[in-house]
Amino acid sequence: MMRAELRRVQSRLARIDADLAQLERTEPASVSRPRAERYYQLLLSIYEHGRHGVDAAQLGALGATYDYDRRGLGGFFAGRRAPLRMTGDRVRLTPEGERLLERHLQDQTS
Repeated sequence: MMRAELRRVQSRLARIDADLAQLERTEPASVSRPRAERYYQLLLSIYEHGRHGVDAAQLGALGATYDYDRRGLGGFFAGRRAPLRMTGDRVRLTPEGERLLERHLQDQTS
């Protein structure tokens, strides 16, 4: 009985895997959508605090400055290409965050 259930689960998992592979083939590798100016302003504010970044309270205050709810700031830490990272009690830009900010600043001066 357990083996039959295991086979059903494996079969469902194989179908999900196939569906996921199909989605990955049909969707563009990187969907680029414009980010709001406040997104970059928050990154810039953190960058301006120097290499040691900001603490969680400062991040919340900076986020509020740019109309972010403290609870909504988690998206800055999500995914492989997250622009922010928490190290100990400090929030810093990741290399990806620095790249995004640099490109944005270059676009602003062009």
